[in-house]
Amino acid sequence: MINTYTERFSLRGWTPPWLRYEHLTRYEWVREFTRGRRVIDAASGTGYGSEMIARTGGATGVEGFDISQEAVADAVAAFGSRQGLSYRVADATCLPVEDGSYDVYVCFETIEHVQEPDRLLAEARRVLRRPGKFVVSTPNRDVVAPGTSLQHRPFNPAHVREYNRAELEALLAQFFPAIAWFGQSPCGRRYVAGLNRLGRHWPKLPVRLHQLRKSCQALWRTREFHRPRAYDPAAVPEVLIAVCEV
Repeated sequence: MINTYTERFSLRGWTPPWLRYEHLTRYEWVREFTRGRRVIDAASGTGYGSEMIARTGGATGVEGFDISQEAVADAVAAFGSRQGLSYRVADATCLPVEDGSYDVYVCFETIEHVQEPDRLLAEARRVLRRPGKFVVSTPNRDVVAPGTSLQHRPFNPAHVREYNRAELEALLAQFFPAIAWFGQSPCGRRYVAGLNRLGRHWPKLPVRLHQLRKSCQALWRTREFHRPRAYDPAAVPEVLIAVCEV
């Protein structure tokens, strides 16, 4: 079961600028895959991302699913009148839809909340028709919790586990034959290596230092800096994005 409503990003209210930019630019970017396609947005939350795809992504239809009745009610109230867009209450690990129902499955900032990620991925593969795309994003543990392991309980209490790229790739490769990598908010490799050295001795210290650095850089880092781009071996993205082919 996935219930992350307390961590939901909303267009209303204040959010740290880097988080706002990361959330919005992910949905702007994913629209390059949605034209003429039927799209599912899993764990769609307050519904703003599904609405962006429906309004400007050229999709033939967009369906948002979320386990939280409150989240779905907010989404319906805000965007439910848009043609070609719907929201329903459902667990992303057990969707009330037929096999091969969608062309594109959007799964942003969700897999880190899931107790059994293999169930989520198996369900995604089931509901996608061939050829189809599963687009997933998640925080990169090497940046957000440096020096910790996959077995370490994340500092974010809403997360079950956080992945680095190698771990996420190993998980996704069990279900999808081809994976293209992208990322957001790149950091220098030396900087990340330093954070990880600190984190192995004082786990919370590099987390606080990185948050302080982001707060200072928010004064000049624009929305464009946080936009998804192809994976760069010379940098370490704070957010990992994988486009998986079925």
